[in-house]
Order: sequence, then structure tokens, then C-alpha cells
Amino acid sequence: MRQRAGTGPAWVVVAVVAALIAAPVGAVAATQLVKITGPSGEVAHVDPANRLQVAESSPKAYFESGYLEVDQTTGCQNTVHVPNTKALLVTQVAIVAKGPTFDSGHGVLFARLPGCAGGFDLIHVPTEAGSEILTLDPPLPVPAGGTISRQAFGSGTHTEVDIRGYFVPKSSVSAVS
Repeated sequence: MRQRAGTGPAWVVVAVVAALIAAPVGAVAATQLVKITGPSGEVAHVDPANRLQVAESSPKAYFESGYLEVDQTTGCQNTVHVPNTKALLVTQVAIVAKGPTFDSGHGVLFARLPGCAGGFDLIHVPTEAGSEILTLDPPLPVPAGGTISRQAFGSGTHTEVDIRGYFVPKSSVSAVS
């Protein structure tokens, strides 16, 4: 039986050389350290038995605005005021739509600047009455001293919103422009 051109000892040599080059790269990648930091700034550790030890986050690291009413008659309202000492990562927005109309002409707008200035970061247009939780992945960053404002649009829009997230060191989030 004849060997085809391009097969044989040359390919074996190429495969061996490639393996010798890849092995050290793989070994380096396998030994790289990963640092896991929680919302409170605490770093996770591995104990001598190779178990991941995570630090408890302080309850103070978590934020929930509570359900706040918003309808088209109130105009834009500042909802969340972030302290100057830390930043906020918004992970969820819970919305209870009460109606009476559900179409593209009715909904709630959210901005990361006071008074709904600048562009809107989140627009929610409900399709029916009821509650819905919007999970933001990645989270919506709000810098230290920042504000989240909200505004309903559409005649008869009546909604409640609850903004949830956690505080991080203020250096973790840059200013919004």
C-alpha cells in the first residue's frame, strides 16, 4: 500500500514539536491565580484542604429601594441616591404594572442621572398587568454620589418599581456622563 503525499514521518515530527510547545503554555495557564472579591471588598481564600472560603458580605452591602409608585402625572422623580462613600451595582428592577393600558405607548424609563437627564439606561414596556423582575447582567453601575431617576410615559400608566443591588467600593465605578 502506498502512502499519500503529506503523511508519514513529517507529520509525526510536526505533532511532537507542537505538543512540546503547547505543554509549557498549558502548565503556565493551569497555575495562574484567580482572585475572587465579593461586593463587600473581601477576598475569598482556599484553605489547606482546598475548600473555597468565602467571606460573609455585610447586610449593609445590599440595597433595595422598596416599591415606589410611578405614574405619568408625577413626571421624572429621583428614586435612588447613592452615598458619596460607595458605588451601587443595580442587579434587579422589580416592576408591578397596574394598567390600565399595555402597549408600546406606555411604560417606565430609568436614567442614571438626576431628573432623567441624559439618555435612558432602561426602558420597560409591560405587555400585561402583573409583576416582572428584570435581572440586569451585567449590573447597571451607578457611581458614588449618583442618582437613579424614573419616569412613566403614556396616559394612565400606573406602576410600582423596586430597585435592587449591592454597594461596592466607589473606585469600582466611574462617573456617568
